[in-house]
Amino acid sequence: MKASERKYLQFYFLFVYLCCLIRTDAFSQNNYHLVIHSLDKDTPLSQSSALNRIQSLHLQTAFSNRELCTNYIFKLPEILTGKGYPAASVDSIFYDSTSAHISLYLGEQYSWIEINTDSIDKKLLTETGWNTKQFSNNR
Repeated sequence: MKASERKYLQFYFLFVYLCCLIRTDAFSQNNYHLVIHSLDKDTPLSQSSALNRIQSLHLQTAFSNRELCTNYIFKLPEILTGKGYPAASVDSIFYDSTSAHISLYLGEQYSWIEINTDSIDKKLLTETGWNTKQFSNNR
């Protein structure tokens, strides 16, 4: 093989390699994952139902980077409170290069039946920080 042919092949393989790197980067938009471990019950059967409850909440588990995943983890208690889990908490976080693992306690799910504030002075409600939207049933 001539030197010019060898250089051509080297250039060709370098070009193909770079194209593969660019293509891989373009398709890896959600390359950081959140793995949720339930802390609700001790028995395997309970663990299974707790994991089913977590899956039914449709929580985000794929992120483009660790920072976005971390921000989401810190918002989880608020998100879960809005879904009826006021006792929810993230009890531990472990990070590795491709994912974050959290231990999540959900607790019992609650839903509002009705809170009627018609007979309460509006000024008093405002002064106490009452927010009607915070206490509406989102189901």
